[in-house]
Amino acid sequence: MGLEFFSDSKAYADTLVKFLWSDEQADDLEKFRVKLLTDIKMMLDGPLGKPPKRWLKSHEVRELLKISSGTLHSLRCNGKIPFARIGGLIYYDAVEIDRVLRVQKRTA
Repeated sequence: MGLEFFSDSKAYADTLVKFLWSDEQADDLEKFRVKLLTDIKMMLDGPLGKPPKRWLKSHEVRELLKISSGTLHSLRCNGKIPFARIGGLIYYDAVEIDRVLRVQKRTA
């Protein structure tokens, strides 16, 4: 029995599972494999698989940083967090927020 017998990796895996585990254990492993692949697919198709938002509103930044409106206002007024105002709404660049956090992490 040469390596050509196991040229298909799935066939090799199936043979190995049958050799090492009982039918009941093999069924449990197969169920686990299917569930794991389903969960991974859901994660990739869900919100985690989508690119992050580029522009955040004030309430999103407050939730992200776990800070109050007053603290966010102070950070904005002191020039610590860049922002853009369009009409009555204030937007924050998510990349800039991340950069500010990384700079603060290094200096703290």
